[in-house]
Amino acid sequence: MTVDGKGRFKHAHDGVTDANRVINYVSWDDTKWSATRAGTGFFTVFVAGKDEQTSDAKVKDAATWLETNKAESRAASLLARELGTSSGK
Repeated sequence: MTVDGKGRFKHAHDGVTDANRVINYVSWDDTKWSATRAGTGFFTVFVAGKDEQTSDAKVKDAATWLETNKAESRAASLLARELGTSSGK
């Protein structure tokens, strides 16, 4: 993964390159997570369990959880906004 001049992560898929501030990944226990930069680290949120498919509804639920429970965090707000955009919120 690379970062563009605006600090966004560049994602390449199906011959198309997209850039945003979100990294989606699978952890060591096969759960699905999303993250964004927060200072010198990352702010993460759980998206789906090991045997669950990631869907727009799951991503939207993660964004809603962030908005409700972490409203005071700039990183959480940014991640919620990016997740909401990616889920068609």
